[in-house]
Amino acid sequence: MINNLKDSFLKNSLLVLAIRLIGVGLSFCTILLITNFFSEELVGQFNYLNSILIVFGALILIGMNDSFLQFSGKLDAKGQFYKVRNLYFKKLKILLVTTTLLCVVGILSQRFIDKQIVETILFKALFGVFFYALSLLNYQVIRGLKKLRLSEIFRNIVRYGVLLILIGVIIYTNNYELLLDVFIGSFMITGLISFLVVIILLQKLKHTPQEASVVDGLTISYKEIVRTSFPMTVSFLSLLIMQSVDVLILKSYFNYEIIAYYGVVIKISTLTGIVLLSTNAMIAPHISELYFSNQFEKLHTLINKSIKINFILTVPIILFLVCFSEFILSFFGENYIIAKHTLIIVLVGQIANAMSGSVGIYLNMTGRQKVFQKILLVALVLNVILNLILIPKYDMIGAAISTAISLVFWNFYSVYYIYKNDNIVMFINKNVFK
Repeated sequence: MINNLKDSFLKNSLLVLAIRLIGVGLSFCTILLITNFFSEELVGQFNYLNSILIVFGALILIGMNDSFLQFSGKLDAKGQFYKVRNLYFKKLKILLVTTTLLCVVGILSQRFIDKQIVETILFKALFGVFFYALSLLNYQVIRGLKKLRLSEIFRNIVRYGVLLILIGVIIYTNNYELLLDVFIGSFMITGLISFLVVIILLQKLKHTPQEASVVDGLTISYKEIVRTSFPMTVSFLSLLIMQSVDVLILKSYFNYEIIAYYGVVIKISTLTGIVLLSTNAMIAPHISELYFSNQFEKLHTLINKSIKINFILTVPIILFLVCFSEFILSFFGENYIIAKHTLIIVLVGQIANAMSGSVGIYLNMTGRQKVFQKILLVALVLNVILNLILIPKYDMIGAAISTAISLVFWNFYSVYYIYKNDNIVMFINKNVFK
């Protein structure tokens, strides 16, 4: 049975990886179009809007996308999987409330923010944030409904494909000023389409006369959803802020051109995480199900397999990007070569992800979301302090150093915590290759 688990895991992981590679291709085609056809200032505004949208999306989601996987895993372990339908609609209502609150705060804060920013980037972010968050929630719901391939197709192919088409249209029609608008429009399209798909999938589940979902004899109330989700959103927000705060601080000291260069660096560095994200997509629901049904032998096998695949496939990607960093950056424009050393520093930090396993997913799916929250909060404080010290002196080089150090910290400390408490080594070791 363990061998069957290994074979199934490898097959599905490679399939998910293939879908994500297509998504990466579409994403980089989009970035290449943007950097080659739009001004560096507009590219910087695009990256700035993306950073704000990421933070706003995390605030209104409050971790409900990730907690859905934990809840669905528990329900599956208890034979009550059909109850996820009620759970989804409760989360949708919470999302509407949090979006409204954010918009109210955003409107009231206009007097304290530069008027031009409010009318452009901030206003666009507030307008599109619900659809952005809805898309992220639906991707995880589709995955939780055991439609992993469909979830990955939406997350990677549909999402980036729609944006690529829209950008191609404005380039063809010479409406370059609409870049930020089509970016928001892409989330509106994917959010609505994925919502319809979720509704169709939920309708196929067995209906229950009960109005509330039950896990371990407890009703999954709105309070329980928020209580379980909130630590995840703090973790998620901490990660996203670490990915965005450097851009925001860079903007405070430098122009949009620097943000454009740094944004491309971060985009390229995401290639190193494609394998880990693929294995995370594969194992997240299974970790919850196996852990809460006390199938620890299978759980250990699953984790070791994921660590092995992540290490073997990620290290060559990092080495390739380091060796050909200047050549790769030249595709985005001759001026982008200036970010070569910035890219190499970020890639060095990514080695931590290559050597460790899915530590965040493991802690979140096994009910230790508060532990992971605390680890990332410490990493976030460290990241912000380093950014504030290093960016004014070293611009994007300082941002890269801050990113690398904080990434290594939270990965390695999470590995230590899991080993100390569960006796599971979520780091590359000889047992992984047995």
